[in-house]
Amino acid sequence: MERILPIGSVVRAHNVKLLLLGARMIEVEAKMTLAYLAVKYPGGYAGDESLGVVLSKDIEEVLFRGNEGRVGKKHNDGLTMMYAAVEGKTTAEAIEIMQSLKKTEK
Repeated sequence: MERILPIGSVVRAHNVKLLLLGARMIEVEAKMTLAYLAVKYPGGYAGDESLGVVLSKDIEEVLFRGNEGRVGKKHNDGLTMMYAAVEGKTTAEAIEIMQSLKKTEK
């Protein structure tokens, strides 16, 4: 799995420029996959109807990589590691993996 792009990154997907607002794992065709919440760039947020989801596999090009800073990089490193563990798994498998990761953190 590729590294999670930071908030504020601008990408091209389906020939549309998008500004990324956040990342999370979602279920697509019974498997967990990385997706980003996004708005069209440069228009930005114009109400809930302007929000969309783009799958990481649909990103054709990274036009601008958002700034992470030290704290953001640490946060995204953790998310990347956690999401990589569940990518391609079923929801039930992902829950089991997440529970085992929580146990090892204690």
